[in-house]
Amino acid sequence: MPTMQVTACLSQPVPIRAPRPASPANVDRFVPTVVDDVGLIPMSCADPVQAAGQLERQLMQWPAMQAVIGFGPDGQGNTTALVTGRPEDTTAVSLQGMHKVLARLASSPELKMSAQIHNVTYQQPWRVSADTVSLRLPGDFDTDKLTRTLQGGFQPNPPSLGVTLPPGRVALLVGGPSGAGKTTLAERMQAMLPERKVVTLQCDMYYRNWEDPEYPRTPAGTKFWDNPAAMHMDELSRDIATLLRTGKAEVPVFDFSTGKRQPGKKTVEIGPDDVLVLDSIFATDPKILGALEGLPHVSLFVDTEKGEDRLVRRIVRDYEHRGAAAQFTFDCWKETTLPGEVQFVRPALLKMDPAFDGVYRSQMPQDKGLSVDEIARRVGSLGDREPSYEAFR
Repeated sequence: MPTMQVTACLSQPVPIRAPRPASPANVDRFVPTVVDDVGLIPMSCADPVQAAGQLERQLMQWPAMQAVIGFGPDGQGNTTALVTGRPEDTTAVSLQGMHKVLARLASSPELKMSAQIHNVTYQQPWRVSADTVSLRLPGDFDTDKLTRTLQGGFQPNPPSLGVTLPPGRVALLVGGPSGAGKTTLAERMQAMLPERKVVTLQCDMYYRNWEDPEYPRTPAGTKFWDNPAAMHMDELSRDIATLLRTGKAEVPVFDFSTGKRQPGKKTVEIGPDDVLVLDSIFATDPKILGALEGLPHVSLFVDTEKGEDRLVRRIVRDYEHRGAAAQFTFDCWKETTLPGEVQFVRPALLKMDPAFDGVYRSQMPQDKGLSVDEIARRVGSLGDREPSYEAFR
C-alpha cells in the first residue's frame, strides 16, 4: 500500500491559471490545470486517509471543481497521487469526477512513456474512501508534468491503442459503456496490431436465455440486460482462461432474434502469439479478472466524450442489427443501460493501472451533441419509422 513520506499535507501552490472558485478567499488553494474542473495540490502525508479527508474538505469549498489530485513523492522514485472526486451523479450520462481523471491518466502518452522509463510493477488503484482513490504514477511528477499528462489524455481517436501487449498469447479486455465503439475498434484492431493475429471473442454469446428464471431484473421488473448476472460469467471466464492456456475452446452461439442459445457450440482457436480480444461491457468483470490471475492480460476501456452520442449510436445499431424500435431502445437505456453503466461498467476504471492498462476515446462523424431531451423528442417523432443518423442531425 503506497504512502506519502512526510507529515505536512496540503501545500500552498501558486495557480497556473485562473480557477473558478466558490469564493475569492479560496483562490490560492488549487493549481487549476488545462483540464476543466480538475485541480492539483502538491502534498505529502504519511497517512493517506488523513490526506484524503483534507482533499475532500477542500473540494467541497469549490463547487465548480469536479475533482482534485493531491500528489507527492513516494520515497521510491515514483509519485503517489490521491484522486478525489465528487459523489457520482447516477443520472449523469458521461464520465465525471474521479472516473474522468482516471480515464485521462490511463490514456495519456506521457504517463505511458514514463512507465516504460521507470522500473515499476503492476498496481491497481485502491480506495482510500468512498470518494478518493490512491494510485502510483511512475517516476517523479511535478505540477507541470502532471498537467501535461492530464492534457494529453482522452484525446479522440488516438492513432494507437495506447497499451503495450506482452509477447505470447494475451487477452485484451475491451470494456466500456454501450455504444462507445468497442466493436468498431475491435474490427480495426488487426490493422493497429499488424505484427500479431487478432482473434475476437464475442462475449454477448454468453447471455442467458431470456426466459431463464435467474435473469436479473430491475426494481420495475424489466430484464436487467446491463447486469453481469444476465450472462454466464463463470462459463465465459473459464473459456477465456482455457483459450490462453491451451489455445482452443468450444464457445456458445446466442441468437438475439429468438433470445436463446443455439444448439451446439463453435470452436475458437488462438495461436501461440495471438491476441484474444474480449468485446463486452463486462470485459473486466471481477470473475474474469479472477480467472485470468497469473495469465497475461491487459485492460482497455473505450468511451466517448458525451454519453448522448452513445445513446444515438445504440438506437441506430439496435434497429439495424437486432430489429429493435427506437422507442424500445430509448426506454431500455433509461431503465437498464444507464443504471448498469453506473453500477457495473464505470467502476472498471478503478481496477485499472494507468501505467499498464489504457483508455481509448472514440469519436464518430455522427456525434451531433444532442441533449437527452432532444433525443427523446426525435425518437417520439419517429414512431415506427426506421431510425438513422440522419434523423438525429
